[in-house]
This record gives sequence, C-alpha cells and structure tokens, in this order.
Amino acid sequence: MASGKYASEDEPLRDVMETLQRRNEEIAAIAAGIEDMQTGRYQPLEEVGQEIRRKLGFGEKL
Repeated sequence: MASGKYASEDEPLRDVMETLQRRNEEIAAIAAGIEDMQTGRYQPLEEVGQEIRRKLGFGEKL
C-alpha cells in the first residue's frame, strides 16, 4: 500500500486469491491433459494440423 499500487488492504489479498485460482485451473487442465494422454484420448499434432489446414482451405503443407 505504501507504493500506491493498492488502494486498500483488501486488494493485495484479492490479487493473491485470483492468482491462486488461475494457478489451480491451470494445474487441473494439465492434469486432465495428462490423463487424456495416458488413456489414449489424444490426436497426434500432425493430424490436428492437417485438419485445421483442411478446414481453412489450405493445402496439406504450408
């Protein structure tokens, strides 16, 4: 607060809580991705790229 970055004592705590929430969401997304890979629920990157190029009307390779 002395630096002027925060107008009240609640603001730093709110920032920390929001940062922790984002971190927890990111960890959950990573864990879900790892589970998908371990159970075979994924598509190889090359196939994804081909599908995107096809949908956008590009050739097979850019």
